[in-house]
Amino acid sequence: MSSAKPFEGITFKELYNKDLPPVEFLVEHLIKKGGLTYVYGPPASFKTNFLLYTVLKGYNGEKISDFEVKNPFKTLWIDEENGPVGMKDKLVKIGKGAGVDIDKIDKNVFFIFNEFKILSPTWILQLNEAVVRHKPDMIVIDSIAKVFDGDERNERDVALIFNAIKPILAKNISVVFIHHSRKLDKKTYGVGLEDLSGSREFGAMNDTAVYLQRIYNSNKYMLRLTKHRYGIDIDDVNFEVTSDDEKITLSNFTVYVPTKTVDKIKDDIHSWMLFDPKPEWTTEEIKNKMSNKPYNHKPTNISKSIKKLIEDNAIIKVRRGVYSLGIK
Repeated sequence: MSSAKPFEGITFKELYNKDLPPVEFLVEHLIKKGGLTYVYGPPASFKTNFLLYTVLKGYNGEKISDFEVKNPFKTLWIDEENGPVGMKDKLVKIGKGAGVDIDKIDKNVFFIFNEFKILSPTWILQLNEAVVRHKPDMIVIDSIAKVFDGDERNERDVALIFNAIKPILAKNISVVFIHHSRKLDKKTYGVGLEDLSGSREFGAMNDTAVYLQRIYNSNKYMLRLTKHRYGIDIDDVNFEVTSDDEKITLSNFTVYVPTKTVDKIKDDIHSWMLFDPKPEWTTEEIKNKMSNKPYNHKPTNISKSIKKLIEDNAIIKVRRGVYSLGIK
């Protein structure tokens, strides 16, 4: 006779009328309490540094840009990407740039520099022991590629990651994986969650996904929330990074407004045409000319800019894919 408990269900009406607590976040909108978050992007897109900034600020309950931190939180950080020397350099510089007194946060970030394997029962046991000992609110794993010895293109292998961390999420501890995006054109922004490297299962199992990318040929970076399980949508955020031998500073967090980029490209195209003696320009020539500008170069934005110039009667469409100055 089976010892399994009978399936207990709930009706739609009961669920509809059930008084449930609101969703909580460690960092408003970005990192769900007891949830799984992916922070991803191309190489050198400031992922590790941004998360270090986040956990150092978060320990003091300070805002991350305009994202509220309602309660200070502690972090356990598993590093398999940078090593002790690299992490110390980042920690010191980010701490100084953020104005954080490292001596006062010695109970915050615990670094584990081992050959951690997320699918190993031994390592998961040790991770759970570390959770009991340090009582973190968040665990950061940098990076998933270094701790996962399965096939990241295989959905079944990737699903095992979620099974491994389920007990940790059940303790209301947030887990953040640093991951890479697929190879992207360095002059373009990633499209979204589909740029997350590996199986689509990576995108399916997270609660939130945060994409970071350097804005081509500048000291600015873009943060984009590409997935939110609870339907929250935020504008992209730009921030500037200045660095020297002593510190790395994040500043000027601003909302990125795509229409402003379109207007900027539109003005640049028109200005270039006015001073270029050529009578006609092809779409390809325009795109090539705009490719060295230090802002968003998505082909769709250039196409939108051309369309707006036509609507403004600043240029005319001579024939398919060919444009000229003048009014119809």
